[in-house]
Amino acid sequence: MIADSTEASKLQEIASRNAQAGTTVPTFVTKEGHKVQAGIIAATMTNIDAYNQGERGLVEEDLRGAIPFLAKVGLFKLFTPDEWKSNTNAGRNFVGILAQKYFDNLNK
Repeated sequence: MIADSTEASKLQEIASRNAQAGTTVPTFVTKEGHKVQAGIIAATMTNIDAYNQGERGLVEEDLRGAIPFLAKVGLFKLFTPDEWKSNTNAGRNFVGILAQKYFDNLNK
């Protein structure tokens, strides 16, 4: 499945919002044909830090929006949602919870 233009736009928006002004964020296409913004992992890490600093709203929306794309590149095969859950890092825990919900919904 290749990301449609809405998904690509959402990825670009998330990645660009967390990049220095004027930075162009390239698209990476996996062997399976999934399009993922190259900066999505960096944007996720930036948003986790912002979440840990108490930011919510748009940060939560961006983290939620990144989950399907992080799954497509195999991040949750490398570190499972349970491994993301943490008692000491609220942002990381939030990503783990979101990822678990994402996979639970896929399996319904």
